[in-house]
Amino acid sequence: MRVKKIVYIINHLSFFYSHIMPHALMAKKNGFKIKVFCGNSVSLNSDKFAKQQLVINKINFVNCNFDSVSLSPIKDMFAFFKIFRELKNYRPDIVHITTTKVQILGGIASRILKVRAIVIFISGMGYLFSNDLNFIKKFIKNYFSLFRALY
Repeated sequence: MRVKKIVYIINHLSFFYSHIMPHALMAKKNGFKIKVFCGNSVSLNSDKFAKQQLVINKINFVNCNFDSVSLSPIKDMFAFFKIFRELKNYRPDIVHITTTKVQILGGIASRILKVRAIVIFISGMGYLFSNDLNFIKKFIKNYFSLFRALY
């Protein structure tokens, strides 16, 4: 019997540790193999502690080299291909995705690869819904709102 696998795609390991890890540990206890795909850290101290906790709990993770607040389409394209390649190699049964950028990058990659189940964890409306926005950021906000509605 094949072991079922879950991938958590998240901006930062510290957020995974503080918000998602209890759920991941329960899934692991119930026989799932767990892996975390994360972006670049915004707080080295917080992520250092989170990495230690993941190692202690034997949860594998890989950095997919994206920044949660970056608006660089080239960097995001490389991050998308990294996430896509990692998903293709790991072949998860469930992809659990969080935050705006990850929902777009991980969501599209998961759909293309026909992952059986996608779980979207909405942790807040984030930067796009809480600040005064210039034209480009308003466009991104509207695009994201449309994208989320199509899910």
